[in-house]
Amino acid sequence: MPAEKIAALGISLVPEGRRIFGRMTVRENLLVGASLPRAAGSQKQGLERVLDLFPILRERRDRLAGTLSGGEQQQLAIARAMMTSPRLMIVDEPSLGLAPQFVDLVFSTFATLRSEGVTLLVIEQSSRRALALADRLYLVRSGGVVMHGEVTALTADPDFEAAYFGEVGTR
Repeated sequence: MPAEKIAALGISLVPEGRRIFGRMTVRENLLVGASLPRAAGSQKQGLERVLDLFPILRERRDRLAGTLSGGEQQQLAIARAMMTSPRLMIVDEPSLGLAPQFVDLVFSTFATLRSEGVTLLVIEQSSRRALALADRLYLVRSGGVVMHGEVTALTADPDFEAAYFGEVGTR
């Protein structure tokens, strides 16, 4: 399915490695996310919202996105995805290479989105952060699911830690 049709369904992606448009300004990157018909009507409101959530982006809105730090680029990638007014946001390795204060901001933003009814599919190696946010968990190793279910049940399972660290078979 073409990307614009996927986005029109309310699905957005924050890819690993951020993939921002480095030669465009922060503001231009954000407006790309608001170009879909489902988000276009609330473009100004959406822009203000993400700039309130990520104040550093407001300060840097006229800078080229490629000049931002890694943490600032991750905030931009998340904010751009939010500009599409998603129902489902897929986020791949959001804490990869980030300083702790940026990780805190990213996960608090996810908690806000979750409370607003946005479904998040987070692929993350920092399991403690992801588990604190999740309802369900799929533990994947070598391309296969080794455990899955509700987080509370899985983390109470005596085999969970062994499965996480690769010491137990599939379930």
